[in-house]
Amino acid sequence: MDGSFVAYFSDGTLMIITINGQCICKADVGEKINAMLICHESEALITGGEHGSVRVRTLYDLSVQCTLNIKKYGPITTLAQTSDPNFLCVGSSNGFLSVVFRNTK
Repeated sequence: MDGSFVAYFSDGTLMIITINGQCICKADVGEKINAMLICHESEALITGGEHGSVRVRTLYDLSVQCTLNIKKYGPITTLAQTSDPNFLCVGSSNGFLSVVFRNTK
């Protein structure tokens, strides 16, 4: 992911763009995204939005690899990864904080 960045547009488009302005790939996310996070390994993009779902996407083509549905707590407002990359903290609009453990086995 060197020399490129992830951009989210208000029309629901997510893009990976080089610093020279070339679009590497794009995806329609289908919801308003409130939080984005690139994993420590720089292999995945984690997004959270208005529908209350956390989605893990590859940074290769933005395809969804995993979806975590926590919509009962409202829209996702924040995402944070601990220094141990196995834990993801997810903040929801009702003030609820979810801590998710990534089992690598």
